[in-house]
Amino acid sequence: MKNLLQNIEKIITPFLDSKGVELVELKAIGSGGRSQTLKVVVWRQGGIDLEGLSNLSRNIGDLLEAEDIIHGSFTLEVSSPGLDRILLTGEDFRRAEGEKVKIIFGDGSSTVGTVVSSAEGKVVIENETGREDIPLKDIVKGKIEIVF
Repeated sequence: MKNLLQNIEKIITPFLDSKGVELVELKAIGSGGRSQTLKVVVWRQGGIDLEGLSNLSRNIGDLLEAEDIIHGSFTLEVSSPGLDRILLTGEDFRRAEGEKVKIIFGDGSSTVGTVVSSAEGKVVIENETGREDIPLKDIVKGKIEIVF
């Protein structure tokens, strides 16, 4: 399964790059027997609307059909990470730059601020007390704060 996902990633990544879209997650669910679901989670600065996701899904499906690397039938699900996604990696926080987030630490404490940047193993946030550099290793998880 790992080789299949690596091959799929090699096929779809150049297409996604050409559309200004980043692959966030690629996952196969099912054993490839009767039914297999391929989940493709993508992100683009500024977001992706339903029409954009539909177009990506159609094009990715065409690419995979042409390559014929998935044996048997499969269902393709293309989605964006969504606002309620959990932030775990430096890349997750990079994609959340400009967003207000709540960061939870290993000791149960937390902080809230706007993500300024994420690089070199740290996340920089800004809140009412100023800028704070937070090592990624200290973060259990983060979550975008949805403000109405």
